[in-house]
Amino acid sequence: MTGRRRSAILGMLFGYTSLLIALARNVLFVPIYLHNIPLAEYGAWLATGGALAFILVNDFGLSGVVTQKISMSYGAGDIEALGSLSGSALAIGSLMALLLAAISFACVPLLPRFQTLSSIQEHTVVNCFLIAIGANALGLIGATTTSVI
Repeated sequence: MTGRRRSAILGMLFGYTSLLIALARNVLFVPIYLHNIPLAEYGAWLATGGALAFILVNDFGLSGVVTQKISMSYGAGDIEALGSLSGSALAIGSLMALLLAAISFACVPLLPRFQTLSSIQEHTVVNCFLIAIGANALGLIGATTTSVI
């Protein structure tokens, strides 16, 4: 099996696995969530968590450009450009993740004010936001790293 074919098969496998996990999380696990989490808390998470995740997952096209530029340099045999492109991409991706995380951290105290939650529920939702911000920032760095590879 050629390297391209193997890469394509693995890409499809991981892509479909990701879709199945998202389907399970967003459809099959909802009854479990609602059994263990109060409806107001779950609603607050859905209302604001999606917007928060969208801010952090967005890499403004960096991954696509990095993949194209590195592929072009590799195809041309320009090893020197590969090193500088890879380093620059990782630095820019990391800085972007840190900046978006900082903006999101600044917005977190404002988000619970838009809902009518008890103080315990508000505390839980804020903690979930903080965890999501950290995870999404790492995901953005991971996406940049994947595009370099």
